Amino acid sequence: MDLMYRSAIALAAALTLMAGLAGVAEASCLVPVVTDQIQRADVIAFGRITATSFNGSQLTFRATVVYKGTLPGGAVSVQTGPSSGGGATSVDYRAPAGDGHTLYLRRSGAELATDACSGSHPGAPGSQERTVLGAGVPVDGASGALAELSDQPWAVP
Repeated sequence: MDLMYRSAIALAAALTLMAGLAGVAEASCLVPVVTDQIQRADVIAFGRITATSFNGSQLTFRATVVYKGTLPGGAVSVQTGPSSGGGATSVDYRAPAGDGHTLYLRRSGAELATDACSGSHPGAPGSQERTVLGAGVPVDGASGALAELSDQPWAVP
């Protein structure tokens, strides 16, 4: 009986450990690995958040440098969380208008999306990111106060 009892405990511990490791591997928020985040992103760019929607589910982003993938010049709309349509979640990416951010974007059809687990962050790419991504490519497009004014949801260009 003692051997059977020990075997059952060892099996339960192994299953618990395996389930825990599977969750860590899928949840980049728990153990962010920059190279994995870079690999998962379709587009990585640095630029300015020029507007946010009233409920925060969408950002207007003007890239100045693209490190991976392609973006058109000018403003692009970015979903800030899972596109389930269920409202705000704990992994929604929050960014105030006016700040520079590095966004790790995924394409979903014609839409771009990011979230708090993707690798997106305030400020320019850090040294580890630049080592992997290189110098990036400057984006051609209108910029400045007048261009960004047209990004505001209430503005009429």
